[in-house]
Amino acid sequence: MIVGAIALTIFLFDRVLWPNRYLAPWVFGDAFYQVQTDEKVVALTFDDGPDPRYTAQIGQILADAGAPSTFFVMGRHVEQHPDIVQTLMAQGHELGNHTWSHPSLKAKSPATIRQELEATDDLLRDLGYTEAIPFRSPLRPQLVHPCPTCSNSGIRPTFCGRCR
Repeated sequence: MIVGAIALTIFLFDRVLWPNRYLAPWVFGDAFYQVQTDEKVVALTFDDGPDPRYTAQIGQILADAGAPSTFFVMGRHVEQHPDIVQTLMAQGHELGNHTWSHPSLKAKSPATIRQELEATDDLLRDLGYTEAIPFRSPLRPQLVHPCPTCSNSGIRPTFCGRCR
């Protein structure tokens, strides 16, 4: 009986709730899951950088191809490699916040989450980034809105389809 209930719950979540998550922002949070457009486009996003081994090369290849992308960066890596981030900005790529240290946000206090987000945003601003900074939660998206910190700060999380 319990196994059947669990199986039904997983099925409903996977087939009904998650595909329609953008219709229930009070459950999943006010986040970007997709953008409606008549154009044929692909959004390329990268997490956890900047990494000196790969990020500069990827950024250059994409810039040469005329394919601006979004790099969700970690603050501690930005602090170590500001030159890579400035190059990404010069190439026309978008930057996003992937927290300062990549913690799981599930057990973090709102104050800790705010510190993780604001420290990364502040560093990106100090480097001259002036565009809106989207946020992508590390590890995997939360099943409910990550915290009141995002709502209260006007931060709109971005989730990707591979994170189910």
